[in-house]
Amino acid sequence: MTARAQPLDVLRAALAFVQAAMVCTTWSLWSARDLPANLPVADALPSLPVGWLLLACCVLVVVRPREGIVVNAVVLVLAIALDQLRLQPEFVSVAVLLAATGPWRLSRTLGWGALASLWLWAGIGKLLSADFRPIAELATDRLGVGGLAGLAVWAIPVGEVALGIGAAVPRTRRWAGWGGAALHLIAPFALDLGPSSAIFWWNLGLAAAAIVLLALDAPQPDLRPVPAPTLARVLLVGLFAYPALAYAGTIDPYLGHHLYSGDVPTAVVCTDDGTCSDFGILATRGALGVPIPPTARLFERWFLAGCTPGEQLRVTGMRLRAPLDDLPVARSTTVTCPVGS
Repeated sequence: MTARAQPLDVLRAALAFVQAAMVCTTWSLWSARDLPANLPVADALPSLPVGWLLLACCVLVVVRPREGIVVNAVVLVLAIALDQLRLQPEFVSVAVLLAATGPWRLSRTLGWGALASLWLWAGIGKLLSADFRPIAELATDRLGVGGLAGLAVWAIPVGEVALGIGAAVPRTRRWAGWGGAALHLIAPFALDLGPSSAIFWWNLGLAAAAIVLLALDAPQPDLRPVPAPTLARVLLVGLFAYPALAYAGTIDPYLGHHLYSGDVPTAVVCTDDGTCSDFGILATRGALGVPIPPTARLFERWFLAGCTPGEQLRVTGMRLRAPLDDLPVARSTTVTCPVGS
């Protein structure tokens, strides 16, 4: 008699499919490119394509889960080291959720903790953002309730915070799972995203993870080993605390779950006569299928690699509500192209 597929097995296969779809919709991101060129963590690293490797990992994850999940994470880390433009939150998130389906002691805690942290900090980021309203207006217009934009500015982030708290509390975790699934099934339509967008597939993966990891009463008990309480607490403290580092400028905003908050840095290039224009690398989203990671360190590195002496790169800080608008990460910075570059 054939064994019945368990929810975790189904979720793992679904996440592998989601990753494959995301890789295919952003294929040039994983290629060796001339424009925009790969941006490795060290100049000595080669420019290598990794798209086929990531697709192979998706197959391995299904066939040999324990080994496949680990290999997939290692390949993703190496891919990012070869090109920092690949440091995209959706790919990191799917790799983490795949680990949450694994056989390890901390996998159970990782699953609900990662989702709870994502929702909690995504909501906090929108509450603290000074520029979330245009996104709220887009979402309400797409959903046919444009007149509720003023309410949505607060309702959306408060709802996300509530989901994060609900997912962290065992008694409400199941209902947070269903709420999170609904959120991620609605989000692609609210943000006008289709199957050609990696974010479309990521939202489907998050919805599936919310259902399986939080909402479902599994027909059979979770037979994975229970983590030691101390280890579980350490993991949870890390998951819930690290996004705050975005406000200190220690990690990139997107990695701190600043998603669709409108407050991430942008940049323009200005000439000696005071004329400013859009920073060219920011216009490459169409070629890569994903935005350039919105962080000053990457903007500056790209600018200095091909600037004309005298040009200035002006990078905005994170656009935060008072009193956080006085934090160092909220201040604008200027980089001047050196003579002789």
